[in-house]
Formats: sequence, structure tokens, C-alpha cells
Amino acid sequence: MQRLLRFALPVVLVAAVALTAAVSFGGTEKALTGVVTAVPTADTLVVKVGKAKPVVVRILGVRAPAAADCYGNDALAATRSLALDQRVTITGELKTKKVKKKNITTLVTPAGGTFVTLANGGDLGRTLLARGAAQLDLWSARTTREQEYADLQRQAARRLDGMWGACSADLEVSISGPDQGLPGQLLSYSVVVKNAGPLAAKDVELRMRPGNYSEFVHRVTSTDGTCTAASWMATCTMNALTPGSSARVTVVLRAVNFGALSARAEAVLLGCVSQSCGNAPLLDRNLDSNHAATVTILPGGGYERKCDPSYPSACIPVPPPDLDCEDFRPLRNFTVRHDVADADDHHLDGNHDGIGCQEEDY
Repeated sequence: MQRLLRFALPVVLVAAVALTAAVSFGGTEKALTGVVTAVPTADTLVVKVGKAKPVVVRILGVRAPAAADCYGNDALAATRSLALDQRVTITGELKTKKVKKKNITTLVTPAGGTFVTLANGGDLGRTLLARGAAQLDLWSARTTREQEYADLQRQAARRLDGMWGACSADLEVSISGPDQGLPGQLLSYSVVVKNAGPLAAKDVELRMRPGNYSEFVHRVTSTDGTCTAASWMATCTMNALTPGSSARVTVVLRAVNFGALSARAEAVLLGCVSQSCGNAPLLDRNLDSNHAATVTILPGGGYERKCDPSYPSACIPVPPPDLDCEDFRPLRNFTVRHDVADADDHHLDGNHDGIGCQEEDY
């Protein structure tokens, strides 16, 4: 994921800081210990060091949703529960200088913020990422903890923790078409994409492609979006889908040969990648439901509809063509026999464990 912005200019914060509170780590990197007196946003603290005036500090390396964004109030509550009225240590490229006339010390911190360590030794940014209360800050300078933070975010998103579950949508795709056809026929397929929520899906792209034994997409239409057909792919940009709503697309293919024609559809949600996403979803919570396929038999020329005996629990046609798991979505985890003639001619059981189209077989 590319960085969108880089900030290089420091922000000057003024506080009466006792010089004995700073411990040098080499260069201008220092650590200051103080008490958090306020948490104005989920990624910003107000820290009081000694007798100094409170200083505003951003948590380096993370970006939390704003109060008006999805999960903003929950993220703020998480940070307050961890840090408010607690002793913390801020570590970063800190600089101090004295103002002689006022006999105070000014503290200069980088715009991106500082690392914050809790009293129990835990990294506050790391904790927020692990809970799904913040995400990796893509809009500030790189940090030494970036890789660790990115790994934590991936794990939280995979578990749908915090904002990754609350600020998501769930697209479900189905496709239906004729069971049988003839070479030369125009075959019409209906594709339905539904949003199971919890948020509205505003940026949805539906992609459809013809399988073997058809020519390029003949026609694609929809009253719920804008569609184009180019080469072997039909693409539709769908109108916003509120939770529970669905959209329909019709795609027409022309069969060209005897055999099994597979037609596939896939829905893609373009998740929000911004400093402020409002109520736009960050991701699709269940990618397994984003794919669908159907098979039309084109009998003749020595080819007839026949279920392959390798797959006793599903009627998968014998070759040709050589089909793969994507041609049977959402069918998965079905029995594969290896004790029959021409066993598993479609190679759907890649690891030969007797179960077809598992994650390991793709």
C-alpha cells in the first residue's frame, strides 16, 4: 500500500519541562515520562510532565478513526481506557531549548508524533492496532516499528476485530443460467450481487467472464449500474448497495463448441483508504461469498452430459474442458474419489487428501 502523504516539518510545543526528566538515547531521540491528563482524540494524548504545562502528543505510527467516522467513539473509548490518568513514557525525536526571558523549556516534537509506552511496558500504538481501534498511519513518515504494526493490523483485520468488523460490508454473488445449450446459441446468465452489511457498499465492481467454449462477451446490461464489455471481461460499476439490498446484471454469451461452458462472476469492494472514511466500509468481511460460477452443457459431437464419478457428492461434468475450482463457486470441500478410472481428471484435489477445492487445492 503506497503512502499518500509525507510530513517533514516539526511542530513546536511549549512546556516547562525539567531537564532531568529527559533520558538521551543518542542524537535527539529522548524519552519523557508524564501523566495523561486528557485524550482529545483516539490517537492524541495530552501529557503533563512534572510541573510543566500539559503538552499535546500524537501517537506515532497509527491513525485512529475520528469521532464522526465509523467506530470513532469506540476507538476513543479504547484509548481513554488504556491511557487516561495513567503514567506514560513518550519516546521520539524530541528537542528541548530554553527560553531565557521566561525561564522555561520548550519541547519540539515531530509532526508524526512519538511512541507511547504505558506503565505496564506495553506499546500503546501496538495495543490499539491489535484491538482494531487504529490502523497503520500511511500519511506520515515511516517508523522503525512499521513492519510490526503492519503485521498486527493484518491479524486484526483477518479476525474482524474492532473497526475491521464494524466498518465493513459483505458482498454475496450468485449466477444462474441455462443447464444446456447448443453451439451458436446466445446464452443469457443472470448475476445478482447482494450486500449483507453492516455498512452500505458504495464502490462495488462486478466482473464477469465467459468460460471455455464461448466467444467473448456478447452483451451485458444492468439497471443498477454502468456496464462495459471489453475483450474477454464484462465489468459493471454498481450503484451504492445499502445493507440488505441487491443489484442484478444480465450477461449474454455465445456458445461456440461442444463441451461444458463455465461462466464466472466476481464482486469486488473497493475499501476506503483515507485519513477519514466516514461511514464508508474498510473491507469486505467475507471474500468467500464474492465468487460464483455456473456450468452449461453443450452436448453433441461425441460430448454428452455425464457426471464425473470422481466427485460422487457433486455432479461435475466430465472433460472437456479441464475445469477448475473457480468454475464451481461457491461449491467447496466435496468428496473426491481416487479409486475410479481417470480419477480427478479436473485436478480439483491438489493435495490428494480426498477433499476437493479446499484452500490448499487452489
